Amino acid sequence: MTPWLLVVHVVGIVMWVGGLMMVTLIFAQHTQESSPEARASLLLLEGKLFKSMAGPGALLALISGVGLITTNPHYFLHAPWLHLKLSFVLILIILHGVAVRRFVALKQGQNMPTRGSSILLHVMVSLVFLSILISVLVGEIYLT
Repeated sequence: MTPWLLVVHVVGIVMWVGGLMMVTLIFAQHTQESSPEARASLLLLEGKLFKSMAGPGALLALISGVGLITTNPHYFLHAPWLHLKLSFVLILIILHGVAVRRFVALKQGQNMPTRGSSILLHVMVSLVFLSILISVLVGEIYLT
């Protein structure tokens, strides 16, 4: 059961982070478009990425992650690397919320973000994901 939970967890992470990285780059393009038709198309694409990738991926990753912890709670709840990872996961959840708020604002035609802030959001998602990978892959070796 544990290997399958791990597979679901990794698939969820790929969907979640991949969706967030794609949508944040599309936000940057969205800010450069002057055509209402192009903006409407980008808005549709952003919505699809949230509904089909980022949202379901986050749900899969979080539920399967909790499932993995319950397979060996004594080990996982005392593992320093997991505490570090969960801190970064919390930051990723916050960044996801920022992206959703940005999408809703774009959808309502308010608060147009700048290209720079969209690129910054993309970089932050990337760095947090990298931090999660390092905390798991390196932290499990050195922080155990």
